[in-house]
Amino acid sequence: MMRYGYLGPPGTFTEEALLSLPDAREAETVPYATVPEVVRAVEAGDVEAGIVPIENSIEGSVLPTLDSLATGTPMPCRSAARSCGPSGTRCSRAPA
Repeated sequence: MMRYGYLGPPGTFTEEALLSLPDAREAETVPYATVPEVVRAVEAGDVEAGIVPIENSIEGSVLPTLDSLATGTPMPCRSAARSCGPSGTRCSRAPA
């Protein structure tokens, strides 16, 4: 069974975006408290993929996500673009 990490807790727009992915519906979902924790879980192999917000309607760009994309271990990024709430774009960092 696939395991997907996401910026939690359960009930967030990030979880909603994750569950919109067809291959995630049957997967185990694992909430993490911070973006760096999601990224570390993917890098360590604790989860096969992670989904984190790139932007939100309150603060705009989510800097921990952008920092991780810019400086972290290179991983393919595939869009799980989905509007959740007033605005928002999600991107999962998952091995392709």
